[in-house]
Amino acid sequence: MDENSHTLVILDDVWEVLHDLDKLGIPSGNNHIYQCKVILTTRLQPLCDSMGAQEIIEVGMLSEEEAWCLFKQKVGDSVDVPSIHDTAKEVAKECKGLPLAISTVAGALKMHKSEHSWDCALQQLRGAVTIDIPEVLTE
Repeated sequence: MDENSHTLVILDDVWEVLHDLDKLGIPSGNNHIYQCKVILTTRLQPLCDSMGAQEIIEVGMLSEEEAWCLFKQKVGDSVDVPSIHDTAKEVAKECKGLPLAISTVAGALKMHKSEHSWDCALQQLRGAVTIDIPEVLTE
């Protein structure tokens, strides 16, 4: 890279402090003649503090209405089947407003039209244990 190079690195879903970005091949500090910006996503506020984040933007969980809209968008027409509709709403609620969970669960159920499949999915979600996500645990 030359001195006019500008680089953006996105580190998604970081769970541990990265002490030396240079070892990862990501230029950091003032030793470099080119500019590099790093964006990281994480659920862990202390991690941002430990890594010396210059700016922190908190993204909250989706509201129940937003979650349902995303769920319907991802799962498609299945939620319009009267025998599935109420269960589908409960499945969406069990995702606790987390967009990745909503998208993943909706994608898995997209092709399922039977009441039994949806009931099983709901029971599995209700039995799931959420770890290391304090905001979800308090909901």
